[in-house]
Amino acid sequence: MRPIIALLCLTALPAGAAAEGIYSLYRSSPGDPLASEHVATFDTRHGAETNAENCWLAARLFQERPEVETRYYCMPGRAKGSAPDTQ
Repeated sequence: MRPIIALLCLTALPAGAAAEGIYSLYRSSPGDPLASEHVATFDTRHGAETNAENCWLAARLFQERPEVETRYYCMPGRAKGSAPDTQ
């Protein structure tokens, strides 16, 4: 009986709850510093902490390149306009 209750609880989660723990990497646009461009999405099964750490690590590695003039940063959630997970 418990597996059925757990399954019912999972299906009752709000739609936004599935996106929790996802982080997206962005960069500023070279021509427009107020615009942002999506670079990558971090959505592993290891959860929010790992996704955030990996996102900020990637941002730092991109930012440390000497020729980079744009700013890299992470935001929680899936990038606007990206397809939801279909698996």
